[in-house]
Parts: sequence; structure tokens; C-alpha cells
Amino acid sequence: MRIPSLLPVAFALTLGGCSSGTTYGLWVISLGTPATSGTSSCDENYDHARCLENSTDGSSKWTIEDNAQVSDGLQFVEVLEGTGDGAFLVFDGQVYPGTLDKDAFTFEWKSTTKSLHSEDFEGDYEFITDENSVINTKFTFTLGKDAGTLSGKLAQTVTSTYNVKETDQPNNDQVLGYVGQIDDDATRYLENTNDIGEADGRYNSADLEECQATDCEIAVVENTTTNWDLSGNFATDQSIGTIGDYQDVVQTPGADPGDVLN
Repeated sequence: MRIPSLLPVAFALTLGGCSSGTTYGLWVISLGTPATSGTSSCDENYDHARCLENSTDGSSKWTIEDNAQVSDGLQFVEVLEGTGDGAFLVFDGQVYPGTLDKDAFTFEWKSTTKSLHSEDFEGDYEFITDENSVINTKFTFTLGKDAGTLSGKLAQTVTSTYNVKETDQPNNDQVLGYVGQIDDDATRYLENTNDIGEADGRYNSADLEECQATDCEIAVVENTTTNWDLSGNFATDQSIGTIGDYQDVVQTPGADPGDVLN
């Protein structure tokens, strides 16, 4: 899903009096600077590592910050009329079902992904990764009092869970070479608490006891919500299908040196 490229957009609006499934024209919409908030939690059972966010005693040497500001962009989208009060928004190559209620429009879609990988050797060794993500995207806007204008909001909520488990010290020599599959995708959530010169406590090895149970485990939950204010103006009554594939005609947000004209 390419929602992170959200930017000013354009879409065809259903304006009544036409048959269902007809396109009605394009709008140019400007999306303001996104506002993002989120929460996360992390649990582990390691002897010499801890979750980065749990370094509350002040002993952690790490400070992690991420900040970004980008300018708006431009993009075409389109709305198709459905049956009854139904409608469909085509945005950034994706389709969103919705409803029309007088001058109020709502389009929403929830995407989910579940991924489970497991390995087991005669009950002596196991390695399991369990990943789940839910992305909910919602457009809400209303027609303005001035003809050919609209305003509204776009909200996207992302919830992801990541769980990994691996046997700490298997007994069967045939699997010793497999121990240590908990890689950087998982250990990036952890901070090593061993002293300099000692083994990195974030990683599992067959010859050392790294965890407080038979299995080493890491569990992470992350929730992020991003909101954009949007406003728009009518552009043309021609549909995307008539004037070409405008889904791929965009003005990307931010500044990329590769975009400089020569």
C-alpha cells in the first residue's frame, strides 16, 4: 500500500442524475502536513538485554528521535457512483468503498496481513515468527458552500504485532547450527546490557544460556495514527478513463535531488 505518498490529489465526484458506474470528473485536493502519533510496547525474557523503551532507569546510552517535514504534492483520484448511496474512491491506484450522505462523503478500507512461520525438530528445537498488521484508511469530506470546493480529513491507523520465539539451548547436536535465527529484525528492539567485551546479550547462541526460559522470546506491538487536513477544487468534468491514466501523474511530497530539472 502506498499511502505514505499522500499529498494534494484530484478526484471525480458523483453529482447525481447520471447512471450508476459513470465517472464524473476530477478534483484537485491539497493535503496539509501530516500529524502523526503512536504508541508501542515491547516484552522480552532475555538475561542480558532489554527493550529499548524499557530503559527507564536512565542507564541507557541511546536516544532515538525521528523528525521529518515535507511539502505538499499533487495527485489525481476519482469517485465512481455505486448503487443506492454507495460510491467508490480511486486514490493512488487503490479503490476505497464508501457512502454519500447529502453533501458528506466517507470512504474507508481496512487491510490486514497475517504471517506465521514455524520450524520444529523432533520437539527439541523450535523457531517461530508471528507477524500481523492492520491498516485502516478513512477519507471524510464535505462539499463547500462555494461551488466546486470541498474540505475534509484523511486518517490512517496502522497496528502491527511482531512475535518471535526460539529454543535457547536444544539438546540435539543436529540442530545446533540452526540456533541463532532471531535476527536484526527482532533484536533492533533490544539493547545489550552486557559489559564491553562480553557477548552481545541480544542474540541467541547454542552454547550459552541467554534467556529466562526454555525459549527466547520477543513480543512487540506498535500503533500509529496519521491525520491530514484536505481541501479541494473542481478541475474538469472528464474522467480519468477519458483523459488517460492520471493515477500515475503525481507531484511527490518533499524535495528529492533527483527531481531537479536540467
